Amino acid sequence: MTNKHKNLLLLILIIAFGIFLRTININRYLTWQDEAETIINSIQVIEDGYPHGYFKGKPIFENISFIEIDDPIYRYASTNYYGSKYENNKGWLPYYYLAPFIKTFGVSETSTRLPFLLFYVLTTIVLYAFSNKLFKNKKIALLATFIFAIDYFAIYYEPQARYYAITIFLSLLSLYLNYLYIHSKKSKHLFLLTTVIILIFHTHIILCLSLGLFFIYYDFIKTKKIKFNRYIIYNLAYFLLFTIPWLILVEFWVNFSTHDINNNKELTKLLWLLLIILVPIIIKYIFITIGKREKLRISKKINTYIFTFFSLYIIFVPLIIPAESLTTRILSPLIPLSSIAFAILFWQIFIYKKEPKKYIIILLTGLLIYIPLFRILKANGYGTANGIIDILDYAEKIKLSNDDLLTVNWQDFPIALKSDYNVY
Repeated sequence: MTNKHKNLLLLILIIAFGIFLRTININRYLTWQDEAETIINSIQVIEDGYPHGYFKGKPIFENISFIEIDDPIYRYASTNYYGSKYENNKGWLPYYYLAPFIKTFGVSETSTRLPFLLFYVLTTIVLYAFSNKLFKNKKIALLATFIFAIDYFAIYYEPQARYYAITIFLSLLSLYLNYLYIHSKKSKHLFLLTTVIILIFHTHIILCLSLGLFFIYYDFIKTKKIKFNRYIIYNLAYFLLFTIPWLILVEFWVNFSTHDINNNKELTKLLWLLLIILVPIIIKYIFITIGKREKLRISKKINTYIFTFFSLYIIFVPLIIPAESLTTRILSPLIPLSSIAFAILFWQIFIYKKEPKKYIIILLTGLLIYIPLFRILKANGYGTANGIIDILDYAEKIKLSNDDLLTVNWQDFPIALKSDYNVY
């Protein structure tokens, strides 16, 4: 068996192992609030062709309570929280992707979650190709894919019936294509990159904005490897042609008035910024303490390209994202990049054995940062919906009719999905 076939076999085994880890408990938790939103919007695509603010003939609310009363003082005027005929605060790509699976296999935890594992497979393939391109070393590339396969946070996010697996894949693919473009200057790489950025826009607009700004900064300012030319104009027009009409159609600007951008998470954002400032100071202090006074260039120990994106992303995205979305899911596009970083550090320590003390410190510091990083911004959701069984059992026990009001403060989408009760 040649090395090429061995590497291919190892990659297939790693992918199979990763799929096993992501499917072993795929039915353990009931569909939770955000997954149910994705499923409901996908059902709307099947029934009406687009996602909108109604389900089973009733408005979709994000209200804590709904009180039907004629008193003008206490009466709650219910409204469609989208502020538009259409679902307008997220891209529609995940809904159109999931819709055919729901139409074919129906709605269940398995039928709605399994389709997103395709993106784990695609992410692993791109991760292997990208890592090999960066380091010219297939063993490091395989190590990166293995670390990604067993990564706890990847296993947590990718099987969910949500956009997470798609953004992880598309963000990595866009970084890979941009890397190819700045080294080849080929128009086909630019076209493919633009296409992927359009898909990212129709999945997660903040991620699209973040990647676009990074590419402009890295390609035109930091490295100056790309010059403005007619192909960039063509691709910019291509991007605008497939994004601006959607913004106008859904009245995207309404989001700035219907969604609270400045809620009670300003302190979290401030603490986040403080943490980002303190981390390099702490690392430098550790090196000084052990007698290493030379400049610490972590970017050169890993890779300048991915290190620059990683650094800018963790600094700015938590600061610009709407406060209501400030949870760990915003960091999910960084997971495969972390796998690359850990792979090269492990390789330097155990294979090259060059300055092992320095690399061990960087690796341990990275691990100590990486794990709390996803815990600081609390992830509430997946695994929290199993309690709705008790609610539905109790509603059946007291013979609650579909016309009666069932008021909940969360998980209203899963309850509406799994029952015909009048849920608010």
